[in-house]
Amino acid sequence: MDDKDAERGATTDDPTADTTVDRVLWSCVTEDRPDWHDRVTNLVLSIRMFGGAHAEDPVVVNVVGSCDPDFRAVMEGMDADVRIVERVHPECVYANKLRMLELAGHQRAAGAEVLMALDCDVLVLGDPSPRLTASAVCVKPADVDALPEARWQAMYEALGMPLPARSYVATTTGTPMVPYFNSGVVLVPMSYAPRLLDSWLGMIDTVLDLYRTHPDVVPARKRFYVDQYALALALESDGMGVRPLPVTYNLPLNLPTHRALRSQVLDPVIVHYHKNRDADGFMYASPVSGEVVNPRLDAFNRERARRFGQRYEGLQLPPPRKLLRRRAVRYRTAALDLLDRARIAVDARTG
Repeated sequence: MDDKDAERGATTDDPTADTTVDRVLWSCVTEDRPDWHDRVTNLVLSIRMFGGAHAEDPVVVNVVGSCDPDFRAVMEGMDADVRIVERVHPECVYANKLRMLELAGHQRAAGAEVLMALDCDVLVLGDPSPRLTASAVCVKPADVDALPEARWQAMYEALGMPLPARSYVATTTGTPMVPYFNSGVVLVPMSYAPRLLDSWLGMIDTVLDLYRTHPDVVPARKRFYVDQYALALALESDGMGVRPLPVTYNLPLNLPTHRALRSQVLDPVIVHYHKNRDADGFMYASPVSGEVVNPRLDAFNRERARRFGQRYEGLQLPPPRKLLRRRAVRYRTAALDLLDRARIAVDARTG
């Protein structure tokens, strides 16, 4: 695939919002533990700092099981509501994020047209307004395709569904893939939320059943992505309108962006930092896309230090051991993916 093909594949829809969205509801789901509290604190602070036209819009933090009083006080100090929720699914911990889709009737949702459903390990670094729409679910294509095409084919056949076209592009590798999205940033029209909740939860059960009835379809090491497989299948089967987000709305700080898509990261809106922070909660500098991201990460760190009375000595790169570990994981994953593709090719030849 050449760069122009990759760029076309990543922008398969109108790049501007088709409606005016005046109000959003920001939300996340967290465990009631100090390391999670810190991520959510950073997320809410970033919304208040960089959310632009929506910086003062309501925030609902869903806490699983219970909520530490000190954490609740920090949230309330940033005008974020805390909601206690139960776990969603005994076999899929990441299904807890579906609790956000229950908020259509919440008092803070009044007047909100779009639910900004976010993972805890993201930061808002810009105004999301240009891509907001009340007529489609907005999601960013995954950084890397989780499965070879033959495995996607087997999955869809096992579920009695036609395989969709490879109309999306993995944003790190630039390779075409079937609809498959990172579930860490999902922008949902409030009117769609109950429907997506039912479809997504049903597909989580469907995927888990598939693992049991067709154990050869998805290798054990790839079953981690159950919530993302289920999201892709739910959007495909339910026929909801889907609008792909550009990289800048879910920009990974641990992976490079394919060269054909780098023009999309000039103005970062939401970054997915994963473990790219230190023990004090400060963001590390990004070793990729740093020229556009790092000034905002530094501004965020300075505001965090001011608000919480912390000492901040400037933006630092991740420790070398972290970078080496990331690189080793990437190489190992790539090697295992190559072996998997080779196995599939051998099986196809031997019948």
